[in-house]
Amino acid sequence: KVFEILKRYSPLVEPMSLDEAFVDLTGCERLHGPVLKSAEKIRNEILEALGLNASIGIASNKLLAKIASAYCKPNGMLWIAPGMEQRFLAPLPIQRIPGIGPKGGAELRRMGIKSVGDLARLPLELLEEAYGKWGVSLYSKARGISDSPVIGEVEDPRSISRETTLEMDSADPLFLESTLSYLTEKAAGQLRENKLFARTVTLKLRYSDFKTVTRSKTLEMPTAEDHTLFKIGAGLLRKLFTRRVRVRLIGIAFTSLTATPYRQEGLFDSKGGQCWDDLYQGIDRIRHKYGFRSILRARSNQRDAN
Repeated sequence: KVFEILKRYSPLVEPMSLDEAFVDLTGCERLHGPVLKSAEKIRNEILEALGLNASIGIASNKLLAKIASAYCKPNGMLWIAPGMEQRFLAPLPIQRIPGIGPKGGAELRRMGIKSVGDLARLPLELLEEAYGKWGVSLYSKARGISDSPVIGEVEDPRSISRETTLEMDSADPLFLESTLSYLTEKAAGQLRENKLFARTVTLKLRYSDFKTVTRSKTLEMPTAEDHTLFKIGAGLLRKLFTRRVRVRLIGIAFTSLTATPYRQEGLFDSKGGQCWDDLYQGIDRIRHKYGFRSILRARSNQRDAN
């Protein structure tokens, strides 16, 4: 419902989590007035309609807006005026920069870097030599530089799904999980092919008596990774498969699709994410050349999916 309110003020609303989003108000002044007034209206409407407090950061880009929003929590509003970015950022502790977690912060402090201003004074060459791509990212962030656009949720396609009717009705949990694994690999591959990421996973079961049940779960961060989506789907299967009746059909659907995974960069956190990215890119290349079944997880039951 919060996102519905935000979309009344701009068509460009980019969800970041269940309770956080970016809104691009560029060009909306004629409809809703100056940006500061629009922000105040949004905050008041959320409070009146939902009884929730909201902190709002206003700035020239997403990086600065996120920092400003975190700075004025739990119920404030902060505007970083154009030209004031460096003055605002300089005294902040380095962990105010998105992507610097406890481990990264500790590493930087060991180098004598305690504030954003300390970081901004370091040359690009030094940061790149010490930290690679993360160092290049830190160089820009310490200066409040970000060219990442606000990307709205993808409207079409609205969902990507795979389901299959079993050759023989089954009540075997391991068989159902293996079939679900195969379906997940198929659907997640289509997500990546379309450069999309899913926030909501829905599992569907149809029993032999034709009773159909579904259950969904929304992730904090969207993903297109097989292992993450299967873990969610398998959890839903365990919760949903409670009847002593054989299953006739099983399916999985991905909705709330977006064009960005919203992954934050970090010295330590991003390495695992990059490894998974590289793995799935390799898998997708093999499948593109040799066919989908050329490489599958051991658990995946190889059967055709509708």
